[in-house]
Amino acid sequence: MKQFLYRIFCVIALFILIPIVFTFLIQGNGEHSIEDLQFVPKTETAESVLFQEDILPGILANEISMETETEAIKAQAVIARTNCLRALEQGEDLPEGLTKGEMIRIWGQENFSEYYSQLENAVEATKGIAMVYRESENGAIEEVSPQKPAEDSVSPEQPEASSQTIGYIRADFHKCSAGYTRDAAEIYEKETYPYLKSADSRMDLSAEDFLKVVFYTKEQFVEKGGELFSEETRTTISEKTAEELLSQISVTKQDSAGYITEIEIDKTVHSGEEVRLLYGWNSSAFSLKEVDGEIRVVTKGLGHGLGVSLYSANELAKSGYSYKDILKYFYTEIEFVTQYD
Repeated sequence: MKQFLYRIFCVIALFILIPIVFTFLIQGNGEHSIEDLQFVPKTETAESVLFQEDILPGILANEISMETETEAIKAQAVIARTNCLRALEQGEDLPEGLTKGEMIRIWGQENFSEYYSQLENAVEATKGIAMVYRESENGAIEEVSPQKPAEDSVSPEQPEASSQTIGYIRADFHKCSAGYTRDAAEIYEKETYPYLKSADSRMDLSAEDFLKVVFYTKEQFVEKGGELFSEETRTTISEKTAEELLSQISVTKQDSAGYITEIEIDKTVHSGEEVRLLYGWNSSAFSLKEVDGEIRVVTKGLGHGLGVSLYSANELAKSGYSYKDILKYFYTEIEFVTQYD
């Protein structure tokens, strides 16, 4: 009798545990590591994962909205692939992606199949295509004809002339610009990214995230800025007006796209990105002004402003641009190569 009851108990336990285990395997634990993306077995290496392209839908899901136009999604697929290949080449971390479980929680179970198929289709439509930049030792560019298909372009595996260098580009992107994307040469002194030049992105002016206004009391502004301000300023802020506080801040350098690259606060110079990240502002294209005893901060754009503006890319797709046209609009003198079949 006891043996019979024990068997009954085991059967009931199996019926309870099997759905729980199955659900856990499908949804994952929510982490962003390569092993947990749940597209391939954990025994595979990062390199083999990449060349199956199975992680790309998860990366795309983490980078764009599912309201994005098809050609803009394809453009982002090429961006993601290029950044993955560059990361592997340089021994860096791959871009973060979402697990299927996270996608279900964000999109809803009812939308998962449709949205995931859209991402898979974009990856398949651009299979193996990545962006590279070729430069000769004297800095001259050899441009590939725009009409030349990717499969006819030179692959990184083919031998190159010793006077040339070729490599995957750093495919930067951001939500929307301040009206023009930024020129990397105005930001970086020691590193060169000649394909990251300023592009007209005034389509961004109609973006919901283009303009943001935030108000601070003088106390809030100093408290949030913390070590940006001297100890004297922090301890005597109650004796100062907002206008007097702002007199201790001056923009010393700004790039051609309107982003602040250097700002002096209490006689110490900081980068615009450092300040905007500390305060949590949308971009370093910001302005400060005293209004009714408070400090008003106005930011333009969302993100660092380099490379592709996702909002403008989507607008270009709406107007008929192909994914390659979109990418060539924002990245100067690039070539498309097919890395693998």
